[in-house]
Amino acid sequence: MLASALARLFAAPSSYRYHVMLGSFLGLLNEKLVARCIGLFAGNSKDQFASGAVYEYKDVVRYERDVLKINLQLARARINEIFLNKEVLGYLKVSGNESLLEIGCEAGQNLAVIHESMPHLMLHGCDISGAALSSAEKSGISVRQIDLLEMNSLGTYGDNQVDYVLVSHVLEHLVAKDIQHTNEIRRNVLRHIHRIAKIGYVITTPLIASEPEPLMLAFLGHLRVALLAFSVGALGDVGVSSFFVKSNMHDDSISIIVRKRQL
Repeated sequence: MLASALARLFAAPSSYRYHVMLGSFLGLLNEKLVARCIGLFAGNSKDQFASGAVYEYKDVVRYERDVLKINLQLARARINEIFLNKEVLGYLKVSGNESLLEIGCEAGQNLAVIHESMPHLMLHGCDISGAALSSAEKSGISVRQIDLLEMNSLGTYGDNQVDYVLVSHVLEHLVAKDIQHTNEIRRNVLRHIHRIAKIGYVITTPLIASEPEPLMLAFLGHLRVALLAFSVGALGDVGVSSFFVKSNMHDDSISIIVRKRQL
């Protein structure tokens, strides 16, 4: 009874600041759950994303008679929680006059909502689907077609080219022939994200948890970030020592927010 009460107490905050070493330790404890998360998305093929067909079963973006339709209301709720909130904007010191690249921007729905709130923020997007990018371009967004399964696909972006990078529900879909190759691809994308962003970045992936949660993770509250679809230890490889973690209720996800330098 006491343990349950303490667990709820520690799990109450919606965000935490913590270190890569602890995240890596938790990741080892939950290796099977990370593998399960990879397995959930193993059916997504490169061809599905390139054609845009993968969007058909999503709530935010879907096809209606070969036309991409955006549920802007749902998109607004999700991106307001993931990026356009006081915690994240304050931590990253976003003023609204910088530049932002969304990797895996789909039809540009997130960038369209961000533009509503920050019309002076210079927005860029990239995605594998030409159909999705055509929709994004109509919103005046600068876009580029890329394939994240190709190791140097993000090499066309320069070091510190944009102030911020946003990656929402993308990494979990990068699935290769085996877990080792999958992790190599994701770590490679993370290295590019860190290189391209001048100030900081936000990476959001779904929370794949077991019910009931292991007692240790309950006590540690939202340090459950170890259940993300990629290794937290990869952040240490690019020189990150600590970062900000935020849970998102609208899509049952967790965001890692990294600020590269003090402003």
